[in-house]
Amino acid sequence: MRVPFPVRGPVLMVGAILALVAGTVSGAAAEADPVPPVVVEPLPMLAPEVASCSTRTVEVDADVLNVRADPNPHAALLGQVNRGDRGPCTRVVTGMPYSECGALDNTWIQIPFTAEDRAGYLAAACVRDV
Repeated sequence: MRVPFPVRGPVLMVGAILALVAGTVSGAAAEADPVPPVVVEPLPMLAPEVASCSTRTVEVDADVLNVRADPNPHAALLGQVNRGDRGPCTRVVTGMPYSECGALDNTWIQIPFTAEDRAGYLAAACVRDV
């Protein structure tokens, strides 16, 4: 195998593996044990359950939770809700990832937020269905 640039480190290993898989390696390398397949498993969720809005009512499960204008942890702050506050939810949306309430997730709950007469978004890992 000829390459137009110097091959070092992991690139050489990838090239050797590709050549082995393609059957172009001869000699002792061809008789070596085959490379086992790489199995990629999803990472376990840090928060096994996030609110799903299935009951159409959620309760805040964090001391203080920001209500965002969009499903993004950097979106404009519309206000805050406190632990135990309950209210209706409209739907579940996928947005930008956040790191809140011990979870790394991108699931958001849309709520009617009357202070601005518009929809607001809560990190789904920080609320629960009631």
